[in-house]
Amino acid sequence: MRPRPCRPTGRILTATPRTEGPFQDQFAPVGGRPEFRYLGTGSYPFDLSGLSEEQRRSGNAVLSFQDSGGRWYVETIDLAQLR
Repeated sequence: MRPRPCRPTGRILTATPRTEGPFQDQFAPVGGRPEFRYLGTGSYPFDLSGLSEEQRRSGNAVLSFQDSGGRWYVETIDLAQLR
């Protein structure tokens, strides 16, 4: 996935990619032979420390990213709900 910047309260923040893996695991599909597949996770944390307490408590952010298939996702986030 490719992240786009997060835009909280008029500011633009860019994510820092973090990948864990690949891990190999064995799966046994119903009626099939066991097969090995590679798994992994990717996350894109944003550093919100530059926002004031008021912005973190009452602001919204728009997070957008593109998946590996090229589809874009856009989500509005209530920063007060983040821990």
